[in-house]
Amino acid sequence: MPMNRDEGAPDRIRLSDVSKWFGPERVLNGIDLAVPEGENLVVIGPSASGKTVLLKTIIGLFRPETGSIAISGRESVGLDGPAREGLAQTGMLFQRAALFDSMRVWENVTFLLRRTERLSRSDAIDAAVSRLADVGLGAEVALLYPAELSGGMQKRVGIARAMANMPDILLLDEPTAGLDPVTATVITDLILDNVGRLGATAITVTSNMASARALADRVAMLHEGRVVWTGDAAGLDDSDNAYVRQFVDQNPDGPIAMEAA
Repeated sequence: MPMNRDEGAPDRIRLSDVSKWFGPERVLNGIDLAVPEGENLVVIGPSASGKTVLLKTIIGLFRPETGSIAISGRESVGLDGPAREGLAQTGMLFQRAALFDSMRVWENVTFLLRRTERLSRSDAIDAAVSRLADVGLGAEVALLYPAELSGGMQKRVGIARAMANMPDILLLDEPTAGLDPVTATVITDLILDNVGRLGATAITVTSNMASARALADRVAMLHEGRVVWTGDAAGLDDSDNAYVRQFVDQNPDGPIAMEAA
């Protein structure tokens, strides 16, 4: 189960009227969302609703056209490099893990650490082995290339990389996508264990409702770049919100337009 957060905790992340568009397409449309310190927020919604763009905008890969993103109470929009890192240590798991194929696992896991700290090769390998152990992988994996790993192992390596700098904020994009149910459950449990150990604030994007229920302190649903519902995970099954009901029940009829196959 998700860790119990302090109900009076200050906001670690606060988005106010955040919009982002690419050409004529507005992907985020006035997002208002607050994530208290220590909370695990799960973001759900149909394809192309803006979930991945939301994460990449929070981490600073995209700059919003409008709005504010406060990290630990300080504005982050427009900050780069050390100035952004000074707000909070942040780790991100990208979709499909996004490992560098030409690098061995230890190089992938310590990619950020080797940019910010002067680590020798042996120290970097030791650091990678330690992080890999946190996600249930043996030391021998450190010397392999991503192509030599199964999909579940690649996800674990991606999580190890995201957690390598012991982040205050963890952003996870579809951590169980493409995995069989058993492996998805293992990955979900690993995330819960590691987020709880770090005491991190986490935002997880997922289409796996079992993972959403297991991970979430609170859930936010996006549709066409807007937050259309927020509530506790327990509220997913008895919500009277039409968007939530259609999405959870996988009903083709409702306010969410389904594309023809």
